[in-house]
Amino acid sequence: NATRPAAPLMLGAEGDPWTLVFDPASAKVASMRVAGREMIADGFHECFFRAPTDIDEAQGGDHTYASRWRAAGLDALTRTVDAVAVSALGDHGVRIVADTTCSHAGRPLVRTRTRYAFEDGALFVSAVFSLAEALPFVPRIGFEAVLDGSLAKATWFGRGPFENYCDRKHAAHVGRYTASVSELAVPYIFPTENG
Repeated sequence: NATRPAAPLMLGAEGDPWTLVFDPASAKVASMRVAGREMIADGFHECFFRAPTDIDEAQGGDHTYASRWRAAGLDALTRTVDAVAVSALGDHGVRIVADTTCSHAGRPLVRTRTRYAFEDGALFVSAVFSLAEALPFVPRIGFEAVLDGSLAKATWFGRGPFENYCDRKHAAHVGRYTASVSELAVPYIFPTENG
């Protein structure tokens, strides 16, 4: 049986190494603590925009990707929570399904169904995005979260240890790499994907 909680939902018992607080009013993870340490400053929310690169801006004018994104309102979306349902997941877990709508100027542009599964200290997040047919090519589809500032290292499995694209991948071998967050940022003069 799925129910809609009225107040923030605490997942994990006092003293557990993992605890998570989900806020149904915002349909976001409000807190995630590991061994008593807060990991999230602002929980997961949909993201459909990024800083336009020089290629996105091209020579300027109304025909560029960036101007079409702004005209569609992708840089100024309003997010509303449509529904939240919570149900048991096995004997010790919880499943949360949240439906949200991102709109601009009163027009719904993206509807999202996000599924959270929290069981035995593991959090799994998956989503289905339904985009309005009138939207132009969308620069990003995913989630954004602000992690606690004390999290200063990133570890990944993939190409590295430096940033790489098709023209540099022969020197960037697949493996497990670790770097500080500040090492991953490249101060390009014009916004360019990095990190």
